[in-house]
Amino acid sequence: MKKIWIAAVSVLFLIPMPLAAENHIVSLFGGLSIQGAVDAAQPGDTVIIEEGIYEIEESIRFSNKSGITFQGQGEVWILCSDLYTDVFSIVNCEDLNFYTIKARHKEFVPEYTCNGSVFSIANSSRIEILDCEFSGSGAIGVYLEYSDNINVSYSYIHHNSLSAFYLSSSTDVVISYNRIVDNAMFMTSYDMGSVEMYGNIIAGNDYSY
Repeated sequence: MKKIWIAAVSVLFLIPMPLAAENHIVSLFGGLSIQGAVDAAQPGDTVIIEEGIYEIEESIRFSNKSGITFQGQGEVWILCSDLYTDVFSIVNCEDLNFYTIKARHKEFVPEYTCNGSVFSIANSSRIEILDCEFSGSGAIGVYLEYSDNINVSYSYIHHNSLSAFYLSSSTDVVISYNRIVDNAMFMTSYDMGSVEMYGNIIAGNDYSY
């Protein structure tokens, strides 16, 4: 009787493993710039800004980014020297979190002179701003257009020379447990869907429309 040998062939399938999340740490003492850290961040990563006062000349740009947390460590101030640009420009993004950041324009302008915002959010979804402080010192605290699922909570929003919020063509916006005081206006809104507001302290703002 003939013996039949069956060779077992082992095939190794290489399954790609997800990359571990990284922290991109920005320090006053060197290393990455804020924009450099944002550009390097991938979904799941955190950009950590160490305590200090950071002066920038142009917007911190988030473009086509997703799944990133931008977080201050200690007391962090970001000051933009150009009154006519936004401190944070967020375009075509989703699932971004901003925690414990203080930001404004460097020059304090008590009367409206320009259109620079602190947070400018366009064509984006699921953006959270939590426990932050921001003064437009030029115009607007949060400028929002063509976006959805935006949450601004537990923040201090003050001394914006045009409006604390400027909302346009967006929906599913939650504004809760903020202190919104001493802005030229509380809110300007056009063609808005769902906006939910509760638990806010609102005082010293001239009017809204």
